[in-house]
Order: sequence, then structure tokens, then C-alpha cells
Amino acid sequence: MITFLLGLGLLFEPLFAQNKEEISLSIHQNPSWTKIGTNFFLYYELQLKNAGTDTIELKILNISGKNKSYLNLNGPKLAERTKSSDQKNRNLIIPAGGSGLIYIELETEVLKAETIVNKLEFWIHHRPKNNTTAFIITELHPTVTKPTVLGKPLQAGLWTAIYDPAWVSGHRRVFYSEKGKQFLPGRFAIDFIRVDSVGKYASKNTDSIQNWFGYQNAIIAVADGTVSSVLNDFKESTTVSQHKSPAPEQASGNYISIKIANGQYAFYEHLKPNSIRVKPGDKVKKGDIIAQLGFTGQSTGPHLHFHLADRDNRLYAEGLPYVFENFFQAGRYSNLDNFGNNPWQYKERLKVRQGRPLSNSVIEF
Repeated sequence: MITFLLGLGLLFEPLFAQNKEEISLSIHQNPSWTKIGTNFFLYYELQLKNAGTDTIELKILNISGKNKSYLNLNGPKLAERTKSSDQKNRNLIIPAGGSGLIYIELETEVLKAETIVNKLEFWIHHRPKNNTTAFIITELHPTVTKPTVLGKPLQAGLWTAIYDPAWVSGHRRVFYSEKGKQFLPGRFAIDFIRVDSVGKYASKNTDSIQNWFGYQNAIIAVADGTVSSVLNDFKESTTVSQHKSPAPEQASGNYISIKIANGQYAFYEHLKPNSIRVKPGDKVKKGDIIAQLGFTGQSTGPHLHFHLADRDNRLYAEGLPYVFENFFQAGRYSNLDNFGNNPWQYKERLKVRQGRPLSNSVIEF
């Protein structure tokens, strides 16, 4: 990864000399290409730090590969992907001594090894805008190695794979800090909610968790491994309306972490109390039933939260890409407005091999 700064316009030399150590752009974690649907995606985060004494305003972000432009963002489109430390919640303003994060997802049909160039243009506020435009560049060398292939985490049935990288408060964008270091465990997290053929997630009274189609469904080991950690006694309310959301430290509710390889831990969260069949140190085989789906932790209804991380920590770990060995793609929700009452859009049942479900799609393992 290479980071450097250039200035444009009349003040090229002074800007270069003054700001090359003050404004920095870096990659939070080097990413890997991951297959989602039929295409390949690259998820990563740009970290911007302003160690200078002047406020800067972000203008344009251009991301390109070899003979290809992936993204060109400015104005609202850039603001949608940016989170600034500005106290007034102005995402494109990075105050002196402040920082920012820019969330990136790139898509390509043909996977190839190439250098990704991130060029960020900005203004420096203390001088007239017509001669204070500068830009900073960082290069990225993503890996093209085969991602971790997992078995199914749930029993057969229709499941909505709920996630969207654009959600401001979704798993993709929630960082946690420990001792000054930031972590993004849910970068590739999926929440699975079971639905029927007409889009309902529960029968009769939806307030009762017993009526949710996914409640008490079997949770399955996605690979051979060793159980690393378990929480099994988090209490569960019998209705959605009585549920009290806990603090972030307890957001997972009852959970299981399985070490499936060095630096790879599979997390299952929101499990039913006292349903977990394994304990730390137990060996599991791919396909083993290890627990039941429940309604514990930070949850708006019974579902399974699943993700892969680089260490056994629910908050202070980096989310890793993964694909499922195979599943059937049945359809997709155009949006989740009035979820549970509106039907999902049926498409031809397609078998997917070694892929990841599209956001808000309906699949069957």
C-alpha cells in the first residue's frame, strides 16, 4: 500500500510541502475479492486523518483499476459513504485534528489481479478555493485467493439474507474501538430470517416468538472445527414487544464461536437459551446440529446473525469474507418496507455454487 499527496493549481509546491505529513489516506484492512451472486465484490474502508491546523472539505473520490474506472463520487454520493468526526455531522468536512471513514464496495464481472488506485480530492478552507485544491492517493493490492468455503448454517427452508452495505447503522458500518484501535467485525455479516412463499415470517400473532417460522430451527456447524467460546444463559422474552435491547457488549445474546482454521472463527448469535449443545474445546463436524435459533441480544425478532472473523471476539475483531458451498437463489426483496406483509419477488430458482447471497435475497440451503 502506497500513500502520497499532490497539490494542484498555483500553490502546488507549498501544498505539497505543508500537507504531505498532515493529511493521510490509508486502507483499514487489505481486502479480498468475494463472489456475491454472479459477480465479484471488494469491500474495504478508507481512513482519512487530518493532523493539520486547517479544516478540509472532501470533493471527489475516484477509484480506478487497470484501464477501468470503478467509482467516481462527489457531493451527496460521496457523503453517503463517508463518516466524519465533524461535530455537526457534516460528512464531507474533516476538521483540523479530525478523521473520516469512507466505505467502499466495488463490483466486477471478471476477476483479475490489479492495483486499485484511490484518488481523493479536497479543499483546504483557510485559502481561496480556486487555488487550494489538493488530492491524495493511496494504492490497494487486493488478494485474489479463493475465499473460505462454508457449509450451510441453517436447516432447509426459505431464508431472507438480510444485509445492505449502504445502511448507515448496518453491520457493514459499525466500528468498535479497543485501546485506540478500531475493528469492524460485521463487515460481511448476514441476518437470516425464515419466511414462507408469500413473504410472511410468522403465523397468526407476530408478537409471539413461538409463531415465527425460524424460531427454534436447527443451527448447523458450517465446517469442522473446535468450539472456542459459548454463552448459553442469556434470557429471552416470549414476545417481541416485551424484549429489552441490551448494551452493545451483550448485543450477541447467546452465541457460539467455532475456530475453523487459524485466524478464522465462525460466529452464531441470538441463540435460544439453553439450546446450545456444545462447550468450549468440543470438536464439531460440518453438518452437526449445535443449537437452536432464538431471540436474545440486540434483535427485533428471532433470527440468526452469522459472520466470520479473524479472532474469537464478538466486537474487537475484523470481519472476513466467505462463501457458502451451495444454496438456491429463489428471489429477492426490492426493499424491506413492510417486511413480513409484502411478498418477495420470485425469480427462477437458481443453484449457486461457492457464492454469497445477494443483499435481501430469499435463498434455500
